[in-house]
Amino acid sequence: ALAKSLKGAREAMEAGGIIAIFPEGELTKNGNLMKFNKGFEKIAKNSNCPIIPAHIGNLWGSIFSFKNGSPGLKRPCKFPYPVSVRFGKPLASTTSAAEARRVIAELGAEYAIEKSQLPRQTLNHTFLRQARGHWFRPIASDTLGNRSTYGKLLIGSIALANRIKPIIKGQKNIGIYMPTSLGGVVANLAMSISGKTAVNLNWTASSEAMQSAIKQSRIKYVITSRRFMQKIEQPDIPTRWLYLEDLLKNLGHIERFRAIRAALFASPKHLAGGREPQPSDTAAIIFSSGTTGTPKGVMLSHANLLANIDSVQSVQAFNKNDALCGTLPLFHAFAYLGLFWWPLLKGIRVAYHPNPLQTSRVIRLIREEKLTALLTTPTFLQNYMRKASAQDFQTLETVITGGEKLRPELAKHFNEHFGIQPLEGYGCTELSPVALLSLKNGNRVGSAGQPLPGVAVRIVDPETRETRPEGEEGLMLVKGPNVMQGYLDQPQKTDEVLRDGWYNTGDIARMDPNGFVTLTGRLSRFSKIAGEMVPHGMIEEALQRATRSDMPCVAVVSTVDSKKGEQLAVCYTPEAGEPQKLIAKLRELKLPNLWIPRAGNFLRIPELPLLATGKLDLRALNAFVQQG
Repeated sequence: ALAKSLKGAREAMEAGGIIAIFPEGELTKNGNLMKFNKGFEKIAKNSNCPIIPAHIGNLWGSIFSFKNGSPGLKRPCKFPYPVSVRFGKPLASTTSAAEARRVIAELGAEYAIEKSQLPRQTLNHTFLRQARGHWFRPIASDTLGNRSTYGKLLIGSIALANRIKPIIKGQKNIGIYMPTSLGGVVANLAMSISGKTAVNLNWTASSEAMQSAIKQSRIKYVITSRRFMQKIEQPDIPTRWLYLEDLLKNLGHIERFRAIRAALFASPKHLAGGREPQPSDTAAIIFSSGTTGTPKGVMLSHANLLANIDSVQSVQAFNKNDALCGTLPLFHAFAYLGLFWWPLLKGIRVAYHPNPLQTSRVIRLIREEKLTALLTTPTFLQNYMRKASAQDFQTLETVITGGEKLRPELAKHFNEHFGIQPLEGYGCTELSPVALLSLKNGNRVGSAGQPLPGVAVRIVDPETRETRPEGEEGLMLVKGPNVMQGYLDQPQKTDEVLRDGWYNTGDIARMDPNGFVTLTGRLSRFSKIAGEMVPHGMIEEALQRATRSDMPCVAVVSTVDSKKGEQLAVCYTPEAGEPQKLIAKLRELKLPNLWIPRAGNFLRIPELPLLATGKLDLRALNAFVQQG
């Protein structure tokens, strides 16, 4: 039957007909683009007939999709249901299925970029609609004893905005120096509602990094909490501190009435001081972690963040019955999107705790609040797994990790202990931050997942930028509505990583026919030894396996070699064991000789330095190696 249909299609085409092919062959079960079958290659072979790529957008969620059940009438039904069709430039008749899939994915990214710029596609418009439509629904709480419904949260944010507007008049960027708590959420909401750009400052950063962020973003005012400042050392920065307790102190009846009235009826334009919020407005400036150098200010627009939320929600559909555990700091892009805007805009209850390192308290929060989802880093997940019992996590249904690579053995052990397969996401601050995501009904061991709907990925030659064939390693580029506006006041650095809408991730990866992307290392985390590129990440993985330790206890960096240009250095903790034994294990694994560090290049370190997000602090490691 298949041969007959292909022959019939070929005959129709030769007679001048237009043949429409659905190369996936079946409806997607998770919203992602699937593998393209090669039937159309046989039809087009030796025909000299052009192949016209066509992308159909917005079908996921319609009555013809598997979203929320099998295809058919569902509640709520939306009529009419808007669908887009976008055609690309003609392709040669010799085009492969993999190449056609890539082109159509890129058409999807172009459609998503245009869609993100439609009027009223802002965080402000969306949050007001959500809050007013679910006024009495509990939405957020924290371990400081605070709880809030949508209505209470909106009123409190507007009251704070009203109090602070006369003080910050004329300022665009406002600093926020708050822990992960309901107070931090209210401060961020107040700034967004007021039409300001929030700059969540990294309170774990060095004084030098803090002052750099303040200077770059020209911040004069920083919102914080007296309660928080009593627990940490107050940084010496040239700004005026605005304390949340003082700003909300002694609210009068008239002020409360005005805040309630505005929460119920005011337009986003009115709340923002008379200017209609636009999708292209910069919603937040998030400074990169600075693991390899001075932090850069990444400008993310309303369109960037809102499009990323819609993409993530379309494939990982949390609902009102779900509840998130929020412990990561809001100065990190993963938390700013995943634990702040995502739950608030999609009606997902969230419970906050300010310190992810307090393992026992986080476990108790999950148990007491009956949380169903955990967004965290693999490092913190490792800590939770070591102390939690199956009963502690009996309500957990979804675990998503990001910020660093999820080791397959960690995912396996967690699944064995708790019956939950941790999912891996990939992204960076410049991508708002999510670009790839594994799903319960779509994942591969060792893969960081598939591109989100509306996000396109190219694997190219690092030097020529020519597209690499399917399955081959290369530099990963990303395009979509989630790609940042640019680096704050650094057009040259922006141009270095952005070209024709494509963001250079700096990561080396490969992509399979189903779109699953496997990361093999960072371009910056390779050493060029005797003309060969040696990957630090793969050596780290081999060393970690050799240690037989559940906890990360080795890290590979490069140092100068007068003869070969570079050489490998290994920082290891006492848990790793003796260097000679580790080297012997690497030889047993048959790693190339260039990949095996010399025994004299193993440097013992009390513990691996980590950032507040749990990521390895490469800058500190490099400094240690240079000193040692």
